[in-house]
Amino acid sequence: MSSPTLQDVFSVLQKPVRLQLEREGIAEPSEIQRIAIPAILAGKNVLIIAPTGMGKTFAAILPILDLFLSSRSQEKTRGISILYITPLRALNRDLLRRLFEIGKDLGIDIRVRHGDTEATERARQARFPPNMLITTPETLQAILPGKKMQQHLKNVRWVVIDEIHELATDKRGTQLALALERLRNVTQREFQRVGLSATVGEEEKVGRFLAGTHRTAEILKSSELKEFQVSIEYVAPSKKDYEEADRLGIPPAAVARTRRIRDLILAHKSTLVFTNTREHAEALGAQLFALDSELPVKVHHGSLSREVREEAERGFQQGLIKGIVCTSSLELGIDIGSVDFVVQYMSPREATRLIQRVGRSGHRIGAVPKGCVIATYADDISESSVLIHFAKSENLERARIHENAYDVLAHQIVGLLLDSGRIKIEDVYQVVKAAAPYEGLELEDFSAVLRQLEDRQIIRVRNSEISLKYPKAFRYYYENLSMIPDVKRYTVFDFIRKRKIGVLDEEFVVRRCTSGTEFIMHGNTWKVVSVDEDALSIEVEPTSPSLKAIPSWEGEIIPVECTVASKVGQLREAIKSELAIGGEPLKFTFESEMNELALRKVEETVQSHVKEYPLPTDTAIAVESFENCVVIHSCFGNLVNEAFAIALSALLSSRHGVHVTAQADPYRIALIYP
Repeated sequence: MSSPTLQDVFSVLQKPVRLQLEREGIAEPSEIQRIAIPAILAGKNVLIIAPTGMGKTFAAILPILDLFLSSRSQEKTRGISILYITPLRALNRDLLRRLFEIGKDLGIDIRVRHGDTEATERARQARFPPNMLITTPETLQAILPGKKMQQHLKNVRWVVIDEIHELATDKRGTQLALALERLRNVTQREFQRVGLSATVGEEEKVGRFLAGTHRTAEILKSSELKEFQVSIEYVAPSKKDYEEADRLGIPPAAVARTRRIRDLILAHKSTLVFTNTREHAEALGAQLFALDSELPVKVHHGSLSREVREEAERGFQQGLIKGIVCTSSLELGIDIGSVDFVVQYMSPREATRLIQRVGRSGHRIGAVPKGCVIATYADDISESSVLIHFAKSENLERARIHENAYDVLAHQIVGLLLDSGRIKIEDVYQVVKAAAPYEGLELEDFSAVLRQLEDRQIIRVRNSEISLKYPKAFRYYYENLSMIPDVKRYTVFDFIRKRKIGVLDEEFVVRRCTSGTEFIMHGNTWKVVSVDEDALSIEVEPTSPSLKAIPSWEGEIIPVECTVASKVGQLREAIKSELAIGGEPLKFTFESEMNELALRKVEETVQSHVKEYPLPTDTAIAVESFENCVVIHSCFGNLVNEAFAIALSALLSSRHGVHVTAQADPYRIALIYP
């Protein structure tokens, strides 16, 4: 039987599902829906890869709802049949509303459960399980061992994992991979697995993460974002920028960049301005407001309260706000309406991140996503150029899946015992090895984890079986449900409007916040009224605009890969070689579109460097020292340079008996000594 064409792919769905499409105003399928719907209806495990806004979720959910209706018509369905796992508590609100409406019309009960779900709703789900449960990886950990919920989960036939690229590369994903094998142990039958992903490198590895070691997953990929337009701009300060810099107390170059971003926002209908950290988002938001207090712009990131984020999203959807300064908080599938331009402030640091961010613009059939990078210095320009080239040639970052994480393994062994009671060692080992991150786990290492759990009196190993030691095992499991680092946070309340604004990490509060302290949050300036250390809360009131203090939040900056940093080193060498023969290096070196100032900035930086010093490239390391600091210029990327920095710091401190601190970025290591 031939595959359905673009026009008739919806015709393979049952009439009630097709009627829902009509009510949604969906006349024809997107490319990814055309590819995915027949494969899911055929019962295959599939990894769906497409940009945000191309209909991935409906590509997965519609055929699964169709299969559920068929199953229900043939036999009585019990418990939870469909499990939808999302890394975010706040699933796209518009999508959630539409799913609830579709479920209601089809007679399919759809409910949400996460850490903030009220006790009454949790009790209701235990008594009357929904047909489809939307939950998070952490909540799945919480409900798997529960007697009532486990009975309901025995009936799961379909599992959808949203934003699987976000989960696959950290320990939350490693934990989820094992939880799915535990779920398979509970259901005692295979369930269909569907993963939803943005553009990702090493697709087969993510597909294997989804399916497990003994199964296969078909990779279904959209080609809808092969074309995009991204330019690189470097902005030089004008005379007016110098005057504004004196007034605002910030560098003229920062004023020039802020002015250019403001102009880009005003020149487009709706613009997202992406930054790499929450601190950058707050600083840029505050600078935009300081430059133009009437500019319709909001700040959006994960440390702001849900109410504040929703307010920004609504204003953007309704056209009341022309721009949002954001972090990766708006990379994922949050519905914010139409975006016609994306600004990336500084290099995006990863090709996959560049694709995901620029791809948020131009979500119309035939529209080309457009954006620009506002670069700050020569390495920033070169790095952005390399990333644009890598993105267009689909040379994407590898999917780094945590393999054999022993802390996750210990926790999940206890979880498996809570699920099943006494169990044979060999059976536990086979369940663990069915999860892709543990495919290569050696029996000797597995046994060492068992010994440690036994030494801590959490489990008991007798002959060939393992059992639990209550209540220690119970407490250990439920106190460690999350793999998200536990950072103590203070809730910030607007004393005047009586609402939550966001959260601050403990370190910033302890070091900087006393009564009368001013800081910036949501792009606005606040004055501390009081700090309650027992309740972990801060009351603040709005005050006149200032650029005094930007809070710091826990979280690492996005690492630059060795391949990217090495390519930047190659560019330096190419420019140096062409300059030596009096050529025009910039005519052939850069493949991306950039303004004249950006081109000249890189050339002048290399030219001035080679006059005085050896040029660090992909094959040459330069070392310089001044005052109490040694800088090693090495184009190896964040992970390599940070590893070297830690090792050198430890070795030098030990050898010389003094404390040597170290810092690293993708292109250099700094060693600081007394």
